[in-house]
Amino acid sequence: MTATDLHPVVVPAHESPRAWALRSLELRGLAIVRWTRGERIPAPPDVAALYVVDDDVEPPACPADQDWVRASAAPDEIELRGRSLLDRTEPDVRSQPELDADGVLRVGRHLVVLPPQEARLLGALLASPGRLVPREALVAAVWPDGPATVRTALDNRVKNLRRRLGAVPLRIHTLRGRGLLVELVDEP
Repeated sequence: MTATDLHPVVVPAHESPRAWALRSLELRGLAIVRWTRGERIPAPPDVAALYVVDDDVEPPACPADQDWVRASAAPDEIELRGRSLLDRTEPDVRSQPELDADGVLRVGRHLVVLPPQEARLLGALLASPGRLVPREALVAAVWPDGPATVRTALDNRVKNLRRRLGAVPLRIHTLRGRGLLVELVDEP
């Protein structure tokens, strides 16, 4: 994310730009924790947290769902840190897979470019998610001009497709001798 990704906002007259940046992050679900000299390390909140650390205080070591920023930081830096933290901690939405006509698969934040045969294979599976698609229907989808000459051609396309989907939360299951099905899973 860069400073050009930020949208200009009108800061209320009674608030400083720094205070407004912190308040806007808080309104988006980020816990803002002030950390001053002489305080013990605050208990981590149950939600993503941005520690606002005084300039003369050693910043904390933060896990992935927390970050820190100096109290004197510019409003743009506060906004960038907060947005970055929100992006890292928002749940990975299990969005439905989308396969476009060019063979580009999008699932949540994942993007995979597929060759034509593998795109047609996945398209046939995604047309009936979670349901068995017979081998004959898959062969017809992958080779619309006539079946492949080698019996194992479909198996090879499936093997290649599984390899390409490695990090994508989609799984292809084989029901031996009957067909295949695809399902959306929580983790790859």
